[in-house]
Amino acid sequence: MTASHPIASQATGTSWHNRSAEQVLAQLGSTTDGLTTQEARQRLTTNGPNELKEGKRISPFQIFLGQFKSLLIWILIAAGVISGALGEVVDAIAILAIVGLNAVIGFTADTVERELVFVGLTGMYDPPRQEAKEAVAKCHAAGIRVVMITGDHPHTATAITREIGIASADDVAIAGVELYKMSDDELHKRVSKIAIYARFTAEHKLRIIRAWKANDAVVAMTGDGVNDAPAIKGADIGIAMGRAGTEVTKQAADMIITDDNFATIVAAVEEGRGIYANIRKTLQYLLAGNTGELLLMTVCVIIGLPTPLLPIHLLWINLVTDGLPALCLATDPIDPDVMKRHPRHRSERITNRSFLRTMCLTGFLTAGVAFAVYVYILKTGTPEIARTYAFAVLVFAELLRAFDARSETKPVWRISLFTNRNLLIVVAISFGLQVWSQHNAVLGRFLKTSSMPLADCLLLLALGTVPLLVLELVKVVRHVREHRTRTAKR
Repeated sequence: MTASHPIASQATGTSWHNRSAEQVLAQLGSTTDGLTTQEARQRLTTNGPNELKEGKRISPFQIFLGQFKSLLIWILIAAGVISGALGEVVDAIAILAIVGLNAVIGFTADTVERELVFVGLTGMYDPPRQEAKEAVAKCHAAGIRVVMITGDHPHTATAITREIGIASADDVAIAGVELYKMSDDELHKRVSKIAIYARFTAEHKLRIIRAWKANDAVVAMTGDGVNDAPAIKGADIGIAMGRAGTEVTKQAADMIITDDNFATIVAAVEEGRGIYANIRKTLQYLLAGNTGELLLMTVCVIIGLPTPLLPIHLLWINLVTDGLPALCLATDPIDPDVMKRHPRHRSERITNRSFLRTMCLTGFLTAGVAFAVYVYILKTGTPEIARTYAFAVLVFAELLRAFDARSETKPVWRISLFTNRNLLIVVAISFGLQVWSQHNAVLGRFLKTSSMPLADCLLLLALGTVPLLVLELVKVVRHVREHRTRTAKR
């Protein structure tokens, strides 16, 4: 290849890296004479001397003379000449022999690979998994910060993180050398802005984990190599890869991912959030019902009214009315929006202020409706009849409230009833048993209740919707208020 070719960046305004394989081949051309390794490297260098003048090929003699361009070589030659002039012939011969041997070695290295013909460029690209990009997007929506620590070059790491959505325009990428110069205090301040760590050692990874924990964050660390083990051990949740992970890493980890897939970790987070939400809603449903019963009994005793509920009534409510729906709430399908909520603080209790507020409001509403029915019937009927009506309305209110308990934020009409068919079946059976107890003499004697007209059952059912409607109205008001707050912040 002896024809003169202008530098690609000068001729077209773009570098070799931005040209297709066909364009590179057309630009370089191919001849049987070929190029040396050094000449080919120069041609493929973005900013190098990508030009060979026509008829100016480098001869072997020129390559040999090129071995004497170093200043050190000329110093050695001068020392050899001076030694010879001073009569130190042996020293002079030794020095000049070293210079000559160096020239021969250099000449051989430069000429051994000659007559090369450019055929093409090859590259390897290992694309991220498609589910990884979706998993990272889920993490961002859930308020989970994703950070990549890699041994790759910073430019490579940045390209990967941008592709899968880990890094944004405001995020920073740093190399291990920069972190080495950074103090712990400075790292604590900057760690939340850094999304990419490239060319890092095991010690660096442990420092990063400690910096995040110093900012009161719950940190999960994943890895597969031995150098990941200290950071995995130091994290709140250490996650090792089951397939590619070393035995040391697996022993240091709290959890092992069998398929080495980041999306599996995100799915585990979603599952964990769903389980936590179900435990919370079940506990709140049971405690709110007990609060209503306790308030009803306490108020009646304080003002001197007959006992509104008998022990058998409380047992029936806890086992049939509350117990069965609570089991269905514990197995409620995961809310699709569970990964759109920000994570709770590590010190937040399950019975937080919001939990207690809703529990007390629900108990007050349920007890209020039952108390009103009890007092009204007590004026015109016997304590047994009043007790029967209070017992029935309390059961109906508890069963209807099970649908409200499925979500703390979503109204009933935004949750499909058929996503938890077990709850529908249990509530229907409990309704049937309660109505049957009002019309079956044997069950009535067991529960110590009197008979009740069907019209009164329907009326009590309507009154039982009062707590449900009020709680749903509270959700709507809260949603409108939060929406206005978010709008005002924008």
